[in-house]
Amino acid sequence: MGLKFMKFLLAGLPTAIIYFGIYLYLANLILPILATIVAFPVSVAVSYFLNSVFVFTSSKGSFKIFFLIAFSGLFLNMLLIFIFTELVIKNSTIAGAIVVTVIPIHNFLLNYKLNFK
Repeated sequence: MGLKFMKFLLAGLPTAIIYFGIYLYLANLILPILATIVAFPVSVAVSYFLNSVFVFTSSKGSFKIFFLIAFSGLFLNMLLIFIFTELVIKNSTIAGAIVVTVIPIHNFLLNYKLNFK
C-alpha cells in the first residue's frame, strides 16, 4: 500500500495543480463553492487517467466507482470550503490549500479499498 500511495501522490500532483489553478482563478471571480464545482470534472478526468495508467496498474478499476468516490470527495471538499471560507478562516486561498491536502487521502483510501482491488 505504501508504494501505491507514493505513486498516488505523484499522480495527484498534476491533478491538484490543475484543480487548484482553476479554483484559484475562479474563486476571485465567483463564489468559492462554484469554483470548486467547475474545477471538479476536469480534475476527475485527469485523476482517473493517471490512476489507471500509473498507480493501480495491476487491477482495473471502474470509472463509475471512481466517479462516485470522487463525488463523495467533492461533497467533502465543498463542505470544508464552506466551513473554512465562511466560518473559520474566511480566506479562500488557505481553504483551498487545506482541501487539496485532505481530499486526496480520502480518495486514495476509498479507491484502494473499494475500486482498484
